[in-house]
Amino acid sequence: MPINLYICREMEDSGGDNGPLFYCPMTEDQIRPLVEQALEERDAFLVELIVSPGGKIMVYADKDDGIGIGDLKMISRHVESELDREVEDFELEVSSPGMSNPFKVHRQYLKNKGRSVSVKLQDGTKHSGMMVEVSEKGITLENKKRVPKEKGKGKVTVTERTELTFDQIAQTKLEFKF
Repeated sequence: MPINLYICREMEDSGGDNGPLFYCPMTEDQIRPLVEQALEERDAFLVELIVSPGGKIMVYADKDDGIGIGDLKMISRHVESELDREVEDFELEVSSPGMSNPFKVHRQYLKNKGRSVSVKLQDGTKHSGMMVEVSEKGITLENKKRVPKEKGKGKVTVTERTELTFDQIAQTKLEFKF
């Protein structure tokens, strides 16, 4: 049987003799351990957890090899089984982070190594290319482009590498080329 700890605060009564009303908002600190346990069981990782004061819980999870609907369903069931609707009404949404959303955690960079990304820096400049390296400090992008030969006519393909630190990066997204 799950043990739920809720810190409640008394609200003003709108009249009547039913005694004080209590509002027990769930917090991220209460929900995070439940989510992390469910993710660990599925070999998944947390991208983002949002707990709104109105009881809406949004969990964005992923796996290194991609998360499926079955994984999301099991995570949702695990978290929901640990919460008591008699104590707090809530709405639970468990989803993948989406392919067009910016990366939020380091593990997303590791997962997407070898893929094309677009990067916006803190100063507003933009870079794109194949993310060929990921470290604790940053990433390396690689681009191939055609430039004129030094001698003679024609062009030659050269590879440029751009190293970016996480301190420089404001946002990174997968880049799709069709």
